[in-house]
Amino acid sequence: MPPVTTLPTDVGMIFWFFFAIALVVTVYFVFAELFHWLRFGFMYPLVWIAIPVYLIGIVILIGGMLTGIGAL
Repeated sequence: MPPVTTLPTDVGMIFWFFFAIALVVTVYFVFAELFHWLRFGFMYPLVWIAIPVYLIGIVILIGGMLTGIGAL
């Protein structure tokens, strides 16, 4: 009997699939956010404080996702 799904049966591999989708969405969001902030940054000077905070937070969240997947 052929498998019902094309995804591997290993739970960790399924999480990697969703991680890849989440990573693509995150990269798009970061690009859109930074583009918007850099475009209108001259009107909002606090953007220059927010950009590094957001980037550090993104790195921490991606690291947390990788650590969680690695613990499976």
